[in-house]
Amino acid sequence: MTFKEYLVELFDKPAPIQITTAETHFYEASFKVGDNEYSIEIARATPDHPWSINFGIDKMNGERVGRATGIRATKIVKDRHIVMATVIKFVENFYKRHPNDKFQFSCINQESRVKLYDAITNKFAAKHNLKTEKIKSSSIVLWKILNK
Repeated sequence: MTFKEYLVELFDKPAPIQITTAETHFYEASFKVGDNEYSIEIARATPDHPWSINFGIDKMNGERVGRATGIRATKIVKDRHIVMATVIKFVENFYKRHPNDKFQFSCINQESRVKLYDAITNKFAAKHNLKTEKIKSSSIVLWKILNK
């Protein structure tokens, strides 16, 4: 097995997801990995706005925590690949129901995070024949996923 095949397999084992809210402009889901509880939110202000994707840890070892979001939410757990696989799976399923919509997400401009999100975004865009835009500032990187 090559390293690339290992990574694909590693990120292909999501946790079960529970949809907790499904409204016109706001969707939320939760999932558990070990003793930790996470949530994923996809929301937009109006039909003209892109969907914003956010995820974070809500409870660690059963105790409520100040919400760490994005990759920061995975740094503090050993099964971070399951967390990322679950977020990716949720976004994939959401996209299937909203294939003509735009999506966006952001993270702190930190090299390792940006590389990971670049790889995930490029793979998603290639799979669905989409284009991406990346906007960088000194502190934040924003990705937009758009139809070609």
